[in-house]
Amino acid sequence: MFIDVVSDLICPWCFIGKRRLDQVLASPAGADVIPRWRPFQLYPQLPMEGLDRATFVGLVAGCSVACVLWWVYFAFTPAVTEHTLRHAATRNRGKVARDLFTFGHFPIVMGILGYAVVVKTMVHDPRAPLPLAERWLLVAAMAVFIGGCLHLQWHVVHRLAPERFVAIAVIAAWLLIFDAVAGWVAVGAIAVVLAVMQAITWHRFRRGALADVAEIR
Repeated sequence: MFIDVVSDLICPWCFIGKRRLDQVLASPAGADVIPRWRPFQLYPQLPMEGLDRATFVGLVAGCSVACVLWWVYFAFTPAVTEHTLRHAATRNRGKVARDLFTFGHFPIVMGILGYAVVVKTMVHDPRAPLPLAERWLLVAAMAVFIGGCLHLQWHVVHRLAPERFVAIAVIAAWLLIFDAVAGWVAVGAIAVVLAVMQAITWHRFRRGALADVAEIR
């Protein structure tokens, strides 16, 4: 069986997909699968001479936060959702799935959209400090995103991770106090804070901190 794989070598998500595809191909289920690699260019508008250093650094900083956000969205959230549905009473799984995939995901998606608005402006002049309005928007976006994660956690285990509150406070203080730093520095630091926050939460989850989920009746 042939499968067509369309990817761009510079795309980190394409790399993740390739690693997972490699696992499938190495398993018995992938014995008869033959991948056919198709090229794709994520940024066809890229000039022949390439990007200037400032724009490149701004894009890297913006993408670093996006990668952490999607790590939370595509790794932690599905794992928690699966864990919750497994412990839900059969008659209530529809309601649980509705709550998690609608009300639970809405603030997470809104936070990502708010972040995207700020980054779209930042990459045009990454060395300039973020305007006050955009710093407030970024604080609000991160608070809404992390708040969505807290909502999911409360819905599942009726506990709230303290590292998420700390992350909101650190991000707010960083953006509102250190207002003269370059935009790419302000955004890049958020990636570090979010990565540390999520690493702590993910470690606790993997250790079985959510294993005591009570059956949802």
